[in-house]
Amino acid sequence: MMSEEQTGKLSGLGKLVDSILRTHNVPAYAVVSQSFEIVQFRGSTGLFLESGDSRNLLKMARPGLKFELRNAIHKVSQSGKPFKKSGLKLVYKGCSCYVSIEVLPLKPDSHEKYFIIIFEETMTSATLRDKKVKQLEADLMIVREDMNSLLEEQEIVNEELERRVRERTAALQEANRSLQQSNSELEQFAYVASHDLQEPLRKIITYADMLSTGLSGKLAREAQGYLDKISRCSQRMQQLIQDLLDISRVDISKEKFVKTDLKAILEDVVQDFDHLISEKGAQLRVGLLPVIEAVPAQVKQLFHNLLSNALKFTSSSRKPLIELSSRQLPKMETGKRPSLDKTRAYYEILFKDNGIGFNPAFAEQVFVIFQRLHPKEKFPGTGIGLALCKKIVVNHGGEIWAEPEDKKGTVFHIVLPAAFSHT
Repeated sequence: MMSEEQTGKLSGLGKLVDSILRTHNVPAYAVVSQSFEIVQFRGSTGLFLESGDSRNLLKMARPGLKFELRNAIHKVSQSGKPFKKSGLKLVYKGCSCYVSIEVLPLKPDSHEKYFIIIFEETMTSATLRDKKVKQLEADLMIVREDMNSLLEEQEIVNEELERRVRERTAALQEANRSLQQSNSELEQFAYVASHDLQEPLRKIITYADMLSTGLSGKLAREAQGYLDKISRCSQRMQQLIQDLLDISRVDISKEKFVKTDLKAILEDVVQDFDHLISEKGAQLRVGLLPVIEAVPAQVKQLFHNLLSNALKFTSSSRKPLIELSSRQLPKMETGKRPSLDKTRAYYEILFKDNGIGFNPAFAEQVFVIFQRLHPKEKFPGTGIGLALCKKIVVNHGGEIWAEPEDKKGTVFHIVLPAAFSHT
C-alpha cells in the first residue's frame, strides 16, 4: 500500500506527464524510473513492448529496442536533456517496420529520477516500399521529361542537318553542272585548237617555207630576216597550241587505267630523244621501275616532258647525267602528305639531272602554267611542260615536287598510286 504522501506524488507526476504528452500528441508512451521499472504507460504499446508479468522496461522491450532504450535513458540521466533516436528497425508479426523513441526527463519532488519514453512508428516496410515506388515514379517522370527534351533537341538537330544536306546537295549539283559545262567548253576548245587554229598556222608555215625556198638568194637580207621570224613565230605558236591541247586533254580524258610498265614507257620515250642524247653526250642511268595502274599515254607524256627538260637545261661545264630510280613509299611517309590516301600503296619515282638547276625559292612556281625562269631566247619553250606534268600526276591521284640546287641540278619526286581507285 502506498502512503498518502506517495499517492500525492504520483498524482502530481501523472499531471506533469499528461501536460507533456498533450504538447507532443503521441500515440504511445511509458513512464519509467531510473531502475527501468514501468510506473505508467498509455496508448497502443504492443508494437514496442511485450506483455507479461514483469514491469521491467528492459524485459518487456522487444529485441530491437532493449539496447537503444538502455542507452537513451543513460544519456538523458547524465545530461538532463531530451534524447531522440529514429530509424530503428523492428520485426512485428512477420512485418518489418521503423520506429523512433524519445526520452524526456521528469523532475518530480523525489530523489529518484523518472523518464517519459515516447514511442512512435515512423514507417512500415509497406510504407517504405510505397515511398520508394513513388520516388522511382518521380525519377522515372524526370527521366521521361529529359528523354522528351533530348528527342525534341535531336529532332531540331536532324532538321538542321537535313537542311544543310539539302543545301550541300544543291551546291554539289550546281558544281557538277558547272563542271560538265566546263568540260564541254574544254572539248570545244580542243576541237578548235586541233582544227580551226592549227590549220591557218600550217598554211603560214608552208607559205613561209615556199617563199624562203623559192626566193632564196633573191630577197634582200632584211626581207629574208622578216620571213625567218614569221616562220619561227608560227612554229612557236603551233607548239603552244599543241601544248594547250595536251593539258586540256588531261582534264577531259576518258582513257582507262591499265597495268602499265613504267620502264617500258621510259624506253619508248628515250627512243624519241636518241639523236639529242647522242648529240649532247648524255648518259642515262635507269634503276628498277614498277608496274602500276595508269593511263599509258599520259605517263609517256610525263616522262617525255621531264626528259625534255633534263636535256634542255644542261650545264655547259659537264656532260648531262640523268638518273631514274624508284621505291615503294612507306606508310609513315604517306601519312605526312595530306593529299595522299593513307589506305593506298604508292611508288615514288626519282628523276634526277645534273643540269643548271634553279633557285629553290621557285620550287612551286615551275609548275605554274606559262611561268618561265629562263629567257626564251636561251632556252626555247612554251612554259607549259611542267604544268602538264603536274596535271597528269594529280589526275592519277599522286603528287609531284622539285628539289632544285642552283647550278647543280634538280631532283623531281613523282609519287603515283600502285593501283587506280574506283571511288
